Amino acid sequence: MNDIEKKFKDRKKNFLKFCKQKYPEKDIKIIEKSINFLREKNNENLKENLSVAKILIKNHFSFEIICASILSGTNRNGKEAIKKKFGETILNIVIEQSKLRKIILEEKNSNPEINRQIILSGVSDLRTIIIELAFLLNELKTFK
Repeated sequence: MNDIEKKFKDRKKNFLKFCKQKYPEKDIKIIEKSINFLREKNNENLKENLSVAKILIKNHFSFEIICASILSGTNRNGKEAIKKKFGETILNIVIEQSKLRKIILEEKNSNPEINRQIILSGVSDLRTIIIELAFLLNELKTFK
């Protein structure tokens, strides 16, 4: 086992141990499946997405939001696979969060009030805003 694989296994084990304090076993299995899916599709986001998911877990959000935050960034090459493995609800949150992130990146230099209106009118599921706020909080925590 190489160093990267060992780090992944350790990170996954610690994360799932943390999850077990908050969620039933059936939800843990789906969360674990989302970690494995992310590992297959988009390994570079693993550390950040798990950090964001941990923020959401600490704030007692549903396992659907946790899975969607872990899967963030994977919908470009896996919409059908996400739908098949995790269901329509989680897929929709992942797609909406991706759209929201795109809106935020495109509108960064304009008026904050206009940005707020664009974001709120462009999002049909408020859970996506919660995930995006967790990503921003994580960025602030890691900013040095």
